[in-house]
Amino acid sequence: PIDTDVFHPVHKTERQAFKQEHGIAPDARVLLFVAMKVNETRKGFKYLMEALQTLRVGAPELPLEIVVLGQADPEVLAALPYPVKALGLIRGEAQLARVYACSDVFVIPSLEDNLPNTVMESLACGTPVAGFATGGIPEMVGHEQEGFIAPQGDASRLADGIRWILEDKQKLVLLRQNARAKVEQRYTKAVVAGRYRALYEELRN
Repeated sequence: PIDTDVFHPVHKTERQAFKQEHGIAPDARVLLFVAMKVNETRKGFKYLMEALQTLRVGAPELPLEIVVLGQADPEVLAALPYPVKALGLIRGEAQLARVYACSDVFVIPSLEDNLPNTVMESLACGTPVAGFATGGIPEMVGHEQEGFIAPQGDASRLADGIRWILEDKQKLVLLRQNARAKVEQRYTKAVVAGRYRALYEELRN
């Protein structure tokens, strides 16, 4: 389960304040990437790089900026084709939740994963997710419902997904609502506790 009182959406004025604090253009779409170590192979950063390069060529009009959480080599981030804000490691849950909620899309190109907390945190904050069909990610993110699921390792389709999420403001509003609703239906403490209790009762009987 996730604490939906901590991880929750914010008003657009808070998102604008976040942009101002970090020197992000007011009209920019904010893409978030999170990894304890950005260069770790299984996190798929190279596929994000490829997707962004494809996006830069295919949708040059998209005003995109990147926020990265985790340990990252400045030279690696400098190679990204968009402005980057590296926020390093964030320990406090409230601060972490704010970063998720103030982003427009969370991208998770992982090659190995199970049921990532990062995806749950993003959805709880009302931020749609673009990622690969890895592990439990497709179970958490309905394709074109709470985000976009690309075949694993397909950077071109990942680029399509990022663009699909961000290209239309009204669609983004709906995706934000869907993301939060998914967590409220499946991942709150009460819902998960109830499912465990039902399982115990079934096994006992």
